[in-house]
Amino acid sequence: MTAPADFDEDGEFERRIWASDGELVPLHLAPELDGFAKLARETLADVRATVRWIEDQSGATERTAIGFLEGSYWNAHTGSHGEDVVGVRWGVVVASLILFHRLLAQPKVFPSVGDASGEEAFVDPPGVLEPDTLAVVGASLRVPNDPELLRIAQYMFSKAILYVFLHELFHVWDGHTGLDKKALSPIDLQTLEMDADAQAIDRLLQLARFETNGAQPREPVESKFGPGATVAFDTLSSAYLAWRFHHSAITHSLARTGGNHPPLAHRMGICLYTAATTLVLRWGFSPEDAGEFATSVLRSAEEAYATLTGVPYDPSIMDIAFGPVGHDYRAELLAKWHRVRPTLKPRFGTLAPLQTIYDSKGNLLAQA
Repeated sequence: MTAPADFDEDGEFERRIWASDGELVPLHLAPELDGFAKLARETLADVRATVRWIEDQSGATERTAIGFLEGSYWNAHTGSHGEDVVGVRWGVVVASLILFHRLLAQPKVFPSVGDASGEEAFVDPPGVLEPDTLAVVGASLRVPNDPELLRIAQYMFSKAILYVFLHELFHVWDGHTGLDKKALSPIDLQTLEMDADAQAIDRLLQLARFETNGAQPREPVESKFGPGATVAFDTLSSAYLAWRFHHSAITHSLARTGGNHPPLAHRMGICLYTAATTLVLRWGFSPEDAGEFATSVLRSAEEAYATLTGVPYDPSIMDIAFGPVGHDYRAELLAKWHRVRPTLKPRFGTLAPLQTIYDSKGNLLAQA
């Protein structure tokens, strides 16, 4: 994909950021910078080209300017003050660079990729994955020794950044930024986050259907799920780990904290069911295979997270996500969608449809 010649990517992003919030500072990556800065610059160019293609295919009449912002925080900015703009903090980029390289430097994570025999196992000390300590980690950045593992780490980094941008873009494209957030309850805001998560994962997997990352097909993934399953596996893993590493609540608590994002276990459920649906509709998976595939990706990602942190993988999080409690939480959000959706003014008709919703006990919550 190539970016349209009639849109000044850097210029429009800087102009719109300065116009939307005087405290935000656009980040410019100079062409002469090499190493990770070059990788980040190339990733942003690829993301921009992908976004322009999506806009063109969707019949969008306006372009959303996107780019990086200065700042070490793990957050992003979306604005729609007449002209749409999405900025992702440099802290998100640096954190993702560090995390995916450290992850693939673990010999147990992808033992069938490249030659993991030259990698040395390590465990990060407690708290090292928190955003405010990642700068310290970056000073002693670990990267895979094997070239193929290094390439996959960079590929997964690029997909994670694309996912982050798509999540924020769907807040814009689905009209979320036009709402008065002060008039919405925490569960309403979590409903909007569910929408952005689901739309981003769906679009990410649709795009992956027509590409290859050049990795050698891995077994038993390819033989069980068919050609291209390795790409789908790496793509979904990238998206999942993008928010898993940086989720503010890393416990399995079911408490509704009043936050704007779904709790960890429930966000996992949203991720899996969206991925499974896309694999059925876009990739031709059977429902059984799609469910098994998505579950295996999430389990693998959780085990990778445990390997890096030294915190044992707790399978109860899967039970929460896919049991009656998780079902009822998603049903509650989908029922709220009936109230939130009519107030939205999407940019190009991307809103998810209304559904007939039942809770785990068969009680009708909403009618399509």
